[in-house]
Amino acid sequence: MNRVRRFSTYAVGQALAYGIDFSGFSLMALALGADRPVALNLASKSVSALFAFFFHRQFSFPDADRRIRWASVFSFVALLAINMGLTSALLWGLAGHTPLPLLAAKFLADMIGVLVTFALMRTFVFPKTAAP
Repeated sequence: MNRVRRFSTYAVGQALAYGIDFSGFSLMALALGADRPVALNLASKSVSALFAFFFHRQFSFPDADRRIRWASVFSFVALLAINMGLTSALLWGLAGHTPLPLLAAKFLADMIGVLVTFALMRTFVFPKTAAP
């Protein structure tokens, strides 16, 4: 699969997962209050990550070696932890130390996280099958 098509498929999966993440974050902020944005971010990202793993495994990186399924799961969880840490730190900084509204801060933090995550996911989570 060429890089443009792979990134396009990845972007569709991320958009769907992000819809789950952002909607969950927004609903929880309305229901529980917006005074703990990092906790809300971690909760919403955890739910969307389940969807994202299975989508990317099936559609974004279909040429990944299927024999290393558990290794992919563990790598994905590690990458998710990096993404959650990065976006939560950015969200904390942007929401707490700039005049940006909370949802704008979350969006900006998440877009930075998407760029970093794509590069790491292809390399560490879903590596190409080795040529025989």
